[in-house]
Amino acid sequence: MLVWSIAGWAFHPAQTTRLMRLAPEVGMIAASLNASALYAGIAFGSALGTATLSWGGVPALGWVGALSAAIALALLAATSRRRVPDAAATQAA
Repeated sequence: MLVWSIAGWAFHPAQTTRLMRLAPEVGMIAASLNASALYAGIAFGSALGTATLSWGGVPALGWVGALSAAIALALLAATSRRRVPDAAATQAA
């Protein structure tokens, strides 16, 4: 349980801090949208798991989980290449 709690919840404060630093003028809105996206993802994952169980049973859960992880990694790779403009450089221009 300790490993699960660390792996599952330790990233959220760091992610919120990063969002606040990226856009300090709208930090509270970014943090609330981030929390909403987190809960929407939990709801979507539950619905996907239920659909997978009714469609393919327990053996299909591993394949759907692996596909979900691959999609998440592809999205991370696609979005991490974009650079966020520096706030000081934007104001100077």
